Amino acid sequence: MRGMPSGEWDMSIRLVVLFLAAATMICPGQIRVGVGKRVVTPDPLLPVSGGIGPGYPAEKKLGDLYARAMVLQRGETRVGFVAVDFLGFPSVLGDRVRRLVPEIPGDHLLIGASHTHSAPDCYGFPDEFGKPGCDMDYLDRVCRLAAEAVHEALEGLAPARLKVATGEARGQIAFNYYADELYDPRCSVIQAVGEGDEVIGTLVNYAIHPEVLGPKQGVVSPDVMGPLWERIEAETGGMAMFMNGALGGMVTADVRGEDGRHRQTWEECQRIGDLLGREALRIVNEAPFQEDPMLRCHTRRVSFPVENAALKQIIQLSPLNHPMGEDGRVTTQMNLVELGDARILTIPGEALPNIGYYLKRKLGGEQQLLFGLTNDAFGYLLTKVDWNSFERYAYITRTCLGEMTGEILMEEALAMVRQIDAEEEAWLSVSSSSSLLDEEVPGPWLGIGWQDLDALELSALPAPGVRVLDLAPDGPAEKAGVRAGDVVTHWNGEKVKGTAAALWDRVADLKLNEKVTLSILRKGKTHAIDVRVTDRTDYAWKAWRPDLPDFAPEFDVEGLFDDSAAELEEIKRQFEALEADLDDGEDGE
Repeated sequence: MRGMPSGEWDMSIRLVVLFLAAATMICPGQIRVGVGKRVVTPDPLLPVSGGIGPGYPAEKKLGDLYARAMVLQRGETRVGFVAVDFLGFPSVLGDRVRRLVPEIPGDHLLIGASHTHSAPDCYGFPDEFGKPGCDMDYLDRVCRLAAEAVHEALEGLAPARLKVATGEARGQIAFNYYADELYDPRCSVIQAVGEGDEVIGTLVNYAIHPEVLGPKQGVVSPDVMGPLWERIEAETGGMAMFMNGALGGMVTADVRGEDGRHRQTWEECQRIGDLLGREALRIVNEAPFQEDPMLRCHTRRVSFPVENAALKQIIQLSPLNHPMGEDGRVTTQMNLVELGDARILTIPGEALPNIGYYLKRKLGGEQQLLFGLTNDAFGYLLTKVDWNSFERYAYITRTCLGEMTGEILMEEALAMVRQIDAEEEAWLSVSSSSSLLDEEVPGPWLGIGWQDLDALELSALPAPGVRVLDLAPDGPAEKAGVRAGDVVTHWNGEKVKGTAAALWDRVADLKLNEKVTLSILRKGKTHAIDVRVTDRTDYAWKAWRPDLPDFAPEFDVEGLFDDSAAELEEIKRQFEALEADLDDGEDGE
C-alpha cells in the first residue's frame, strides 16, 4: 500500500467514498414513529366555551376529550405533532407542555387545537364582570397529560414506513356557511406503518369547524373528532388524530337537512366523523409508501400588531399572562415541516379559505398541508381587503387581531418558503453540482449559502440585505474573510434586492476568476470584501463531504485493506454494479 502511486491511491480513495456515499443514498436513516394519547376530559365537568364571553354549564359528556401525540424521528431530528380537543390552545400553555418534554426541541413540538366548541375555555375569556372563565388547575393538568402523551410516543418510537396522501373527501362533510362552495374539500393523511405491517398511527388534516353540538347544549364532547377516531382505529388498530386546517369564515360541519334545517345532534356528529374517517382511509390506502422520506422542521418567529380593542383586553385580563410587547404586538412561532414529498405549514389561528388556498399554492413540495390553530390560537386571520369591509364578515373582523394579520401571515410564510428553497439550492450547489459523480461539469462558485431575513430584521437595516447562512470549508468566500451570519447589503456597489433567490441569479451569471465586491454588515459595522469566483469543481471534494479529512498521498492507511488489490477490485466491481442498477432504474421510469 505504501508504494502505491499517488494517482492510483487518489482514485482508490474516491472509489471507496463513492461506493460508501451511494450506499448511504440507498440505505438512508430509518424513520421512526411513536404515538401516545391521554384523556383530558374534566372530572367533574366544567363549562364549555364556543368563543369570546362566559362559558355554558355542562351536564353530560358524549365521548372523551384527548391529547394525542405523534412523534417522528430520523437521525437526530425529532418532530412532534400534538392535537388537543379545545377551541384553541394558546402558546403560553403550549410552552408549559414543551418544558415538560426536553427530549424534543421546543420549536419542534407543534401543538394544535381541534377547535371543538364543546370543551372548557383555555383562553381565560372574561365574563361581563371581568372574571375569567378558565380553571387554572385543570389547565395545568391538561399540560401534564399532554406531555405524558408525548413521552408515551417517545417511548414507543419504532421503525416505520410512511404514507402521505392528499385527495378530495367526498360526501356531505363540510360547507362554508357564508358561501357554500368557498371551502377546501382536500383531505391530507399521514400514516405510519410498522415493520410488521401494523398501523402505528394515522393523522388526518382537514378544514372544518367541529361545532355540530355547539356550546349551548350542555355537553362536553370532541364533536365529530370522536367518531372519526373510532372509525380509523377500528379499521387500522393504530391511533388516530386530527389537525385542523384553514377553517375560517365559516367552514363548518354540513348538518343541513333536506328541509333546510340544521341537525345539531350526536347522530350527525357520528355520521360526519365516520364519513370523514372512511374518506381519510380511502385516500391513504391508495397511496404508495414514501421512498426515503426526509424530515426537517423549520421555525420562524412572527409578530402581529393587536389593533382589536376587545382582543387586547382579553389578552391583558387573562390569568394565563399572555405576553404582549410594549409596542402592542404579540409574537408566536410558525413552522414549516418537510416530510417526504410534503410540506406542512402551521397557522396560529383560523385562516380564511382563500388564504389557505393561496398558501398551499405557494408552499412548494408535492403535497401541501396546513395545520391551523397550531402553536397559538389568535382567532380569525383575514386579508386586508376582507377586514371590516362588508357586513358578512363583521363577526370575524371583531375576532381578528387587526387589518394586517392575514397579510403578515402570508408574507412571513412565503419568506420561510423562500429561505428553505434557498438553503436547498445552496446545498445542491455545494454537493450535487460538485458531486464526484460528474466532475467534468464546471461552474462559477462563491461557496456561500444564502438566507432571507424576516420582515422585522429587514426593517432594522439601513438597506435590504441577505444573511450568509453557511460557507463551504476553504471555499473562496471563506478564504476571503466572509463569515456565517454576515448580512450582504451590496453586490459590486449595487443594493441587493433582499432575497436569497436574487443572489443565486447573480452567482449564475458570474464568470470564472471574476472578482465580486460584497458589502457586508457585521456586528454593526460595514465591511467590503473581495471574493474571487472559482470553478466549483476545484472544491468538489471538500464541499461534497466537508466532514472528511484531506487524504494526502503520504497518508498512512496501512491496514485499511487486508489485500489492497483485491479489495479495490471488489469495490470497483460493486460500484459498477451499483451504477448499472441505477441506470436500469432510470430506464424503467
